[in-house]
Order: sequence, then C-alpha cells, then structure tokens
Amino acid sequence: MHVPPFILGILGGLAGVTVHAVLLVQFFSRSYGLFATFLHLVLALLLGIAALALAAVCRYSPKTLAVFLPFIGALGFFPRLLSWAPAGALLIAAGVTASLSLRSGYRRPVSAATAPPPGGAPLHWSEAARLGAPMHAVPLVRARERQGWSAQKKVASIAAPLVSAAVVLTLTIWSPGGPADSSASAEPTAVTTTSTPGGATSANGTSSPDSATPGARVTEAPHSTTTTVPAETGALDTYSDHEHGFSIGFPTTWRNTDPSEVGQRIYGGRAQAEDREYQDAYVVAAFADWHGPTYDGCFLDYIWVEVHDDIAADETALAEIRDAFEQDMAALQYDYPEEVRLLQPFHSIQVGTAAGFEYVWSVPVDDGRVVMKECVLVVNECVYYLQFAATEADWKTCQLLFQEILHSLTVRGSSPLI
Repeated sequence: MHVPPFILGILGGLAGVTVHAVLLVQFFSRSYGLFATFLHLVLALLLGIAALALAAVCRYSPKTLAVFLPFIGALGFFPRLLSWAPAGALLIAAGVTASLSLRSGYRRPVSAATAPPPGGAPLHWSEAARLGAPMHAVPLVRARERQGWSAQKKVASIAAPLVSAAVVLTLTIWSPGGPADSSASAEPTAVTTTSTPGGATSANGTSSPDSATPGARVTEAPHSTTTTVPAETGALDTYSDHEHGFSIGFPTTWRNTDPSEVGQRIYGGRAQAEDREYQDAYVVAAFADWHGPTYDGCFLDYIWVEVHDDIAADETALAEIRDAFEQDMAALQYDYPEEVRLLQPFHSIQVGTAAGFEYVWSVPVDDGRVVMKECVLVVNECVYYLQFAATEADWKTCQLLFQEILHSLTVRGSSPLI
C-alpha cells in the first residue's frame, strides 16, 4: 500500500510533538531540573511542530518534502536521541518516499499529439487515411514538466538547513551556566606540594599530629581554614528531614536538587545503576547553585548529605571509618599523582557532642578543578557524611559559607550541634 509522503511527515511531526510535550509536563512536575534539559526538550518540540507544518503545507510538493523532512528527522536526534527515534524514523521514511515518488512520477511525452476522431466514434480506414487521424480514440499523455527551482529557492533550501543545524548543534553542545571561563575567574591560588614523612602540616601552617597518613602528599593552600563559627556570610534557608531527624541550612539562592545532577556523579566511581541504588539508600539531600558552573549535565557548586543509619556507629567505629578514608585517599594519590591533591589533611573535629573528622581535596574537572570539603560525623549511632564542593574559582567565596552551613546542622533536637 502506497502511503503519501506528507502522511508520513504528519505522523512523524505528531510523534515528536506528543512525546516531547509529555516529557515537558514531566519536567515541570518535578521540583528540580537542569535548564539544559528543558532547552533540549523545547528544541525537540519545535522540530516536531516544524515537521508537522511542513508536511501539511507542502503536501503537493514532493521535492520540498524530499529535501526537508529527512533533514528535520536527522536533526532531531541531536537534542533528544532516544525520545526522537519514532519521529525521526517516520520523517526520514517520508523523505525517502517523496524522493521515490519524484522518480516514478514523470512520464515521457508522446512524439506527436493526435486529435481524437470526431465524436469519438471509430472511423472507416479510408476516412481515417484521408483525415490523417487514428481509427480509434487515442488518449493524450501529457508530459509532466520538470520545473526547476528559482535561484532564491535554491539559496533558501541551502540556508535553512545550515541555520537550523547551527542553532540545534550550538544549543545542544553549549548549555547556559557552563564551566566558568578560566580567563574570567579570580586570580588562581598558588599551591605547593610537600612531603610529610612523619606528621603533616595543616593548611593554616600549624602542625597537626593526627592529620594525614604518613607519607601522603599534602598540597598546601595559602588561605587558612578553622573550625570556629564564622560571621554570617549570607541568608540561609532551612531544610528539614523528619524521617532521618535532622535539619541543615543552605543558601537561599541555591535549590534542592536531584543527587544525580550534581558533580559527585562525575567522580563517584560507581556505575549508573549502582549509583542510583546507593543514592536511594543513603543520599538524603543535595543542594546546588543553579546559576553556577556545570559539567556533563552536573552542577559543580553543591552540597551533598548522606545518612548511614543501617549500622550502630559510635566513637570507637569512627577510628575505623577514618582509617578507611585515609587509605582510600592514599590509594587515589598513588594511582593519580597529578590529578588528586590533598589541600587540607585529615584532622579531628568536634561539632557539639558529635565527634568526627574532615579534609579538603581537589580533582580536575574539564579545564579547571573542583575543591571538596568532606566531613564525617558520628552522632546518635548514625554516620553523617557531608560533602561541600565548588570550583576552584568559587572556592574562596564558598569556603566560609560551607563552614557556616556545617554548623547549622541540627540532629534530633532544636539546638545546633555547635
């Protein structure tokens, strides 16, 4: 059964519009979401509308359908690869069908057009010979003219795909709020690497007898970090989790975010399925600066909170936890000596009645680095793991803010831990 190409084009346009309209509704039903994802959904929806309009308006022009429908179908795979598959397949099929109809639709012109006999009745052979007409009526075959496009149409047919491809590819590769340009960032922090055979020197230049693992490299930062409560650096909103019995502050300009959309996913070291299973089990909250830098669809300025309440932990278990963290850090530095930098060595902290430890390290991401302050606290037989991360350019701004947020943590009570 022959299906006209414009019918396939309409079906492809409807498929694209329907699928991405549903995805947009799902996007707005969530309390979080990347702007780049929204942008890709809108682009795919607009491509579906364009295909629908083109198939409806140009249904009598197989040449136009053969040129533009496959192009729109292929272009849709860039912003939304999997969700565009049904629409893209239909649109490419519509273009191929239109191209085949062009080849089979032409007819050869007859050599000489003869008039039919008078009245359409058969003529005697002698009368037909005298008049020079056929004895029987011969239908005329009209030649389909191959009308070429004008110069303006040819230019438009070339310019429209090029402009559309440039727009879609640009907005697919580039997303607003991408990684900060290093040339526009603040003055980089000078760092030096020292070896500590016995003890380690902390970031503020003082000796820390219980700091880093012996032999570990410590990259020193010129700015100091203390555990005292800093002056308030900005307004904080409060996030409360009644199920796990804690509350914590976060910047008013930041947003509660899906853990899969923050930078921890980039270097977490877990497969996607395993990562999702781990998040469902332990990650209770994540906050991110939606106006900050991103990489691979993840926000790089963020706060990550885990609660491990499946074990009865106390201060004796804290020593084992810290030893495991130090061994992991030493292994990372051994495997990636140039990439992993320990900016502030492991040191003990006391946050109210909660004992714990913290350290600061950094890893390369894209063209820059992400600095992470990681804190582990044991309170009420639960282990609280908090990761405060920011790009190197934003770290100086976020450092005191992260310290204030750490001290805003409240566990099963109305008074902060410190």
